[in-house]
Amino acid sequence: MNKKSNTIKKTSPKTNFFLFPAKLNLITMFLIFILYGGLIFFVMSIIPKPSYTVILDYEPSTYNEEINPYALVLVSTEYNEIEEKFENSAKIYAYIRAMNDSKISRVDYAYSALDNNKKMCYFIETHRNSSFVTPPVSHRSDETVKMGSYLEKIFIKSKYKITVNEEVQVKEIKFSEEVLQLNKRELNNTKYTLTNFIEDVLFFKISFREQGTSRYEVTFQLTLYEKSKPHHINFQTWLVTEDKQIYPFLGLYNFCSNEDFNRSLSEGFYKNLNPKWLYAKLVYTNPVTKETKELFYKADIDTLISK
Repeated sequence: MNKKSNTIKKTSPKTNFFLFPAKLNLITMFLIFILYGGLIFFVMSIIPKPSYTVILDYEPSTYNEEINPYALVLVSTEYNEIEEKFENSAKIYAYIRAMNDSKISRVDYAYSALDNNKKMCYFIETHRNSSFVTPPVSHRSDETVKMGSYLEKIFIKSKYKITVNEEVQVKEIKFSEEVLQLNKRELNNTKYTLTNFIEDVLFFKISFREQGTSRYEVTFQLTLYEKSKPHHINFQTWLVTEDKQIYPFLGLYNFCSNEDFNRSLSEGFYKNLNPKWLYAKLVYTNPVTKETKELFYKADIDTLISK
């Protein structure tokens, strides 16, 4: 009886042809990924970016009888543990008010500033549609912007629609404000006192409150005796330490509105800054007569803190 052979026929190993396209696909996908990433990088590199060195060429502010865009500027001084030094960052609160019952229905606006390193700081660029006769706009910048030791100039641009004699007109204003400065030579000047008012014109008050965090709450009040009287006000404060280090703090610029100003912020100064004094300058200008009055204020920080 013939037996079937149990010998297993050996075959020489062969490369599976169908693996080759798979390897090719993986390589191709990898190359596509690299090329795609390169394309994205190229596109991003040619997209225009905000220039932080080109300084805006806006004329100094002038009194406007239709609209008043003004700015509250808050500078925070925070300790950088890695660099082992205090660093400044700024935030802007944009305010826009209609003047003299102007019928303003829409406002587009942009707020920016220049620091002492000649770097442009961009805070807000947006618009607001309003169904009201007056805007009003009160807009805080979403992010704090790192800056140098201090700001030198503030830039404001506003485009608005206004109804005049039942006709809707589109107007634009843009202007700059020089930021008030304080230097060490002024610290011992006797013109800085506890006086916080200009007789028959205005008075202001700044106070701090404990809120159980690393920062104090700050409240700033500016009261006008004759709100309807044309005015232009710039105001700036500084925190000064016992070793005479000067840090910019809260400022109000191009304030012409026919109202008092009152604002409380939880983002007061950090406690570890440990300032000794609060200094302030206020410049009041009558746009009609061009008369200017100045106020120089100095107070011990501890007397301004309510426990």
